[in-house]
Amino acid sequence: MKRIILALVVMFAISAISTAQNVTLYGQKGQQYFQYSTDVTITSTTPVWYLIKTDANWPTTQHILIDVDSVSGNHTAVALLLYGRNFDNAAWTSISSTIVNQGVDQDTDITLTNTNETRWRQFKILLTGTGTGVSTVDKLEFLILNPD
Repeated sequence: MKRIILALVVMFAISAISTAQNVTLYGQKGQQYFQYSTDVTITSTTPVWYLIKTDANWPTTQHILIDVDSVSGNHTAVALLLYGRNFDNAAWTSISSTIVNQGVDQDTDITLTNTNETRWRQFKILLTGTGTGVSTVDKLEFLILNPD
């Protein structure tokens, strides 16, 4: 019985450590520009994702600029994916293919532009590091535009 309890505690600790860090940004009516400038750490074992909830009731295009800076070691790549959905309990749909920035060893900007109009009201931006380095996201800028 002690072994089972110990195994459960170890499994819980591992899952807590490997859970993705997240940041949620809430938009006001008509808000199109979102910015988050508190450092968030990316490692090869802990991806980072940002959830952005907008009030968009029209088709939009999306633009992302992320400032990534190396803290220690070297990530061989940082991958960026953009997902969208309309409601809190809906499944996420991939909006963009992976954008990979190779060799994050200094201050680097990663950009993504989706010019296909979508009707999503919520967006998830996922950043995943590879390699043995530790990096931080110094700033995230997210812009939704109504192309009409």
